[in-house]
Amino acid sequence: MIWRMLNGTGGLNMDKLVSMAENTQLGKPEDRDRTVLHVAKYIDRWLLAHRQYHYNLLVRLRQRFSNIFCFWLAKREGRFLTGFYMFTKFLYCVNAISQFFLLNAFLAMDFHMYGFDIISKLIHDGELTAASPRFPRVTLCDFQIRQLQNLQRYTVQCVLPINLFNEKIFIFLWFWFIVVLFVAIGSYISWLYYVLFSHNRYRYVKKYLKIGDLIRNKADVKLARKFSDEYLRDDGVFVLRVVCNNSSELVLNDLVSELWNLFRGNPNNQGARVPLQGGRRGSVIGSANGRAVTMPTLDMTDEELKEELNPSAEGPKAD
Repeated sequence: MIWRMLNGTGGLNMDKLVSMAENTQLGKPEDRDRTVLHVAKYIDRWLLAHRQYHYNLLVRLRQRFSNIFCFWLAKREGRFLTGFYMFTKFLYCVNAISQFFLLNAFLAMDFHMYGFDIISKLIHDGELTAASPRFPRVTLCDFQIRQLQNLQRYTVQCVLPINLFNEKIFIFLWFWFIVVLFVAIGSYISWLYYVLFSHNRYRYVKKYLKIGDLIRNKADVKLARKFSDEYLRDDGVFVLRVVCNNSSELVLNDLVSELWNLFRGNPNNQGARVPLQGGRRGSVIGSANGRAVTMPTLDMTDEELKEELNPSAEGPKAD
């Protein structure tokens, strides 16, 4: 419930996104391709919108604290959804453990040891027909009867048939809580492994890039590392994992391919950065009159950009 209520604060409608990705499995091929492209563009805009656009002392302090408090201050660091999901998983584990303590207080007994006692009784006696000290079936009941002016007190033996059912119900609850606890802890540990080690992020994305035959040389391998670590980051890869878990690997493969194309289509990610004449920087996209033509980039100064857009007329002349 907490996850469904607050995951939208990360700027992404996860329910709508997963629903669209899931529906692509049943639509026509052209509708499927159009929907996958729409989802990819939506994720691309979300990834680009949640980035640091300026750096100062407050931003640096927030980055430091985001490493400690995880998702609270990490929305622009690409770790908000991941941290919030891990926090929700942690609450699942706490909830499963707290059930034993609540039933301990409610039943006034060591309920957390109840299942082990049942297992021990089955091993030694081979049955559960023996009387249980936690749910007695026969006990002594005190009651009073008024006869004229006298109050008569009686103690008789009583049968409590309801405890036959209570015992079976709480046996089932104990084993059910144990199963839920182990599943919650196992899921939390597995997601913790995926999140804490950055190479898992790269390996996960690289697998689908290789399936789509999108990595063909060493330059693509380096760009794939940048694609996973700087473009997608933790939250982007987390969204891809959620989409895969709720749809299929075929849908995810198409989605990763579209995101890769959008990433490659960004001028800041094209080509290799090389030093140019006069110390200018850019991505080489061609040549004209023996002069390298570059794609202007965000890290160019005003003088470099002006010179790039208005090149001098000097150059090799025909004799």
